[in-house]
Amino acid sequence: ARGLAMVIMEPLRGGTLIAAANTNPVVAAVLASDPHQRSLAHLCFDFLREMPEATTILSGTTTLEQLQDNLRIFSTPLPSAPPSAPDLAPATCTTALAPATRTTAPAPGSAPVTGPPLYQQLRQALLAGSACGCTGCRYCLPCPQRIDIPQILRLYDNHRASNGADPIDRVYYQKSLLGNGIGAALCTRCGQCAEKCPQSLPIPTLLAEAHATLKLPPPPDADIC
Repeated sequence: ARGLAMVIMEPLRGGTLIAAANTNPVVAAVLASDPHQRSLAHLCFDFLREMPEATTILSGTTTLEQLQDNLRIFSTPLPSAPPSAPDLAPATCTTALAPATRTTAPAPGSAPVTGPPLYQQLRQALLAGSACGCTGCRYCLPCPQRIDIPQILRLYDNHRASNGADPIDRVYYQKSLLGNGIGAALCTRCGQCAEKCPQSLPIPTLLAEAHATLKLPPPPDADIC
């Protein structure tokens, strides 16, 4: 609206979006419905490439394979472009061989997504499998109470993604964290973590939810071997 260019940081939310392709069956179903059979990373990049205001997309990579995949994606014309025309998408890719650590994406559910229905379905599927939207950047640390906030929120997300079917996250929380006296119940709601969170997550509230969920015993017939 103001004619300003946009530089997109962490387009894949530190890699957490890609993990959903393997753990969320709804996401997998949406990907299977894509007539162009693009990967989740490819779809995420194309969503941004179709934005005329997005001039640069910063994508951190940790392996040569990821770098090569990024180059392949950005060398591929957008599906909406005419077959005989060159890819005129304004976005360019800047890729660094460094772990992705921070994202400027909005918190889950805070921004609408427009465009083809495929993108809207993908967004709904991703949000449905996410409990909090933590990217594991660790900007919230150190916690005065020694709580490993990213680890607890990751366990909470994993538990939610499996609909509670896999008890391993609860078992790990109870034995490795609660058992060593560093569970989320130690949180005093001082708010230091929330002030430093780039996602503006209500971390004390999420820790309370995680503790209430993960402290429950697994089902008697659960296979935890």
